[in-house]
Amino acid sequence: MFVVNDDNSIYATRGDIVFFTVTAEDEGKNYKFQPGDVVRIKVYGKKDAEAVVLQKDFPVMEVTEKVEIFLSEEDTKIGEVISKPKDYWYEVELNPYDNPQTIIGYDEDGAKVFKLFPEGDDIPAFVPKPEDIPIVDEELDLASTRPVQNQAIARAFRNLEDGYERTHAAVAELHVTPQMYGAIGDGVADDTEALQTAINSGHFVQLNGIYRTTSWLVVSTDTYFFGDGVIYREAKNADEDGNEDYVFRVTDGATLTLRDITLKSDLLYMPYEYPRNANTTEAKTSNIFAVKVEQNAAAVVDNIKCKNVGGFAVWGKINVSNSCFDNCDMFLFAGSGSHDMRVDSCEISMLETEADISKYYHYIYNNGGTIYLNGNRVKIPSYYHSVYQGDSSTVFSNGEYIEGEYDMLVNFLSATMTAINSTYKTASAKSCIGRYESVNLRFTGCVFSGFNYMMVDSYGRLVFEECVLEGTAAFLPRDGKFYKCIITSPSFVFATVSKLLLCDCIIKCKYLGNGRAEDEEIKLMDCKVYCDTQDAVYVSTAPLVICGCSFYGVRGTPSWPDACVNNTFVTTTIEV
Repeated sequence: MFVVNDDNSIYATRGDIVFFTVTAEDEGKNYKFQPGDVVRIKVYGKKDAEAVVLQKDFPVMEVTEKVEIFLSEEDTKIGEVISKPKDYWYEVELNPYDNPQTIIGYDEDGAKVFKLFPEGDDIPAFVPKPEDIPIVDEELDLASTRPVQNQAIARAFRNLEDGYERTHAAVAELHVTPQMYGAIGDGVADDTEALQTAINSGHFVQLNGIYRTTSWLVVSTDTYFFGDGVIYREAKNADEDGNEDYVFRVTDGATLTLRDITLKSDLLYMPYEYPRNANTTEAKTSNIFAVKVEQNAAAVVDNIKCKNVGGFAVWGKINVSNSCFDNCDMFLFAGSGSHDMRVDSCEISMLETEADISKYYHYIYNNGGTIYLNGNRVKIPSYYHSVYQGDSSTVFSNGEYIEGEYDMLVNFLSATMTAINSTYKTASAKSCIGRYESVNLRFTGCVFSGFNYMMVDSYGRLVFEECVLEGTAAFLPRDGKFYKCIITSPSFVFATVSKLLLCDCIIKCKYLGNGRAEDEEIKLMDCKVYCDTQDAVYVSTAPLVICGCSFYGVRGTPSWPDACVNNTFVTTTIEV
């Protein structure tokens, strides 16, 4: 868990991830980072710039006005285990190796604090400087007995006129319940109007009942929901235009915070042509997203539970962590526009429904945004078409576990995806890792299991590093590069491919090639190949380069081009 405050100080829990966006100015205009630029974050001892405890560089790969800083769990395990918060300072530099320039660092407001909290501790929100907090009476001395709880109260304190004496009633207004505005909270009465009035008050809202609502709640001012209460959203069919519904709709630049609460709805049968073109009379869905975040708005969600409610429709920014979602028909839909999203340590169980409609559901559907996914466990039932889908988007996945019966892992157009230490399993008989075009995909330390095909109809740049790929028939992709991977297939590894490189891999298969290859060459370098056939590789056309490889189980020496040299053949029968 982490917070980047208004003064650029960072509060982070030791051993948790931290990410934020860096921009820079050049003569009053937004600086455009260029390929070859390097952005460095450096964390060092308080008042001792030489005592560097963390340093990490982020190379810029394309022209952009912002660079994402990402610190992993290992990065933030600074020093020994701590029992109380510890302060460091940090700075962010541009091109530290050549003409370094400070982007974030010591300025007229002083050094930038990187405060590390003990593992498992909650992070208090930013506390304003003492001179920014008005004097309060002794009985209500909140300033001295507890920290200010979040930015909304901090702003409220700073906006009070000098010399204004706060009363008991003024303090009470900082914390309200829907019952104060007429809510019953029994799960039967319609509490929509009371909840909306509580939101409009612009305060913290504590939920301590079951509140039934019949339309979405509009959040146009910063609002913080907390407590052990439940919002039960009455489900209804989409309208004739196929518009979906929401529990919350965040707009006008507001920020909605949800903590510890529960959201529930009902599943419906949909006797109409669903907006995603699924024509069925038996498809079940909630048709309700938990939160819609419009452009320039934001949502922060932590430790909530959702039942029969879709996830999030986002055109702004969202941060979701430590939450559980059950029967979720689509977890995250990212609309076009500028938006950044993050999902950490969530348990997500996708809705099990009929084939005609579930093929239009996805764990992630991203159109143009940037998504950070970390440590999530996702269960996907049968009939789902793809897990990650979208256009012109960027996805970072770290330590995710995706299991189910889906047909396709990745279905992208003009997108970038980086996955590290993630596991993907499927039991679908027609599954493949991906179908994509004009994309850049990189998988490092990932495990792929149960896929019938590795890749089909794939055009773009694809890199696998230190991955395990266990499939029925491993169709390796065009322009694919595999480094130090373990590839297992009871039939063959590649068919119609082009520009394929396998380096220092272990391959277990019936035979390597089948059919023909395209114009680009196929290279196997320093691989160990375990196969059981007369000819280890059969490729009718295409340049073939196989160097420094060891083949086990090959019966007979293949007739290969002159470019295939320094290979070893062991003609023993093996079981693949």
